[in-house]
Amino acid sequence: MLFRYVYSAESHPDVTETEVRDLVEVSQRNNALYGITGVLIWTGSSFIQVLEGTRSAVKNTLLRIEADRRHLGLQEISSHWVERRIFPAWSMQGVYDLHGVPAELLVESLTDGSDAAPELVLNLAR
Repeated sequence: MLFRYVYSAESHPDVTETEVRDLVEVSQRNNALYGITGVLIWTGSSFIQVLEGTRSAVKNTLLRIEADRRHLGLQEISSHWVERRIFPAWSMQGVYDLHGVPAELLVESLTDGSDAAPELVLNLAR
């Protein structure tokens, strides 16, 4: 079984898009080493992230995120065991513009394990 964790956090006011893109690039390398997949969405003022992998790998990643100065007030949205990944091909995908998609709709698609979630996120990542 795999573990999926979805959270939101405020973004430190000084964080730039370039900084978040660099964070995603580093996360892609690190997550590939630990078998983590997922997506990081940055709205300009907050983060929404999905992490998938073994429970220990996800929890260790969360410890690093909680210590990161760019994330403020991490709040769990959902955490549960799953049979399959919704982002199997992405060690970490970054999304930097929601293109008018309400954050609530995005969170709903990410937490219900919908097959539509990867397509929605991929469209936003373009």
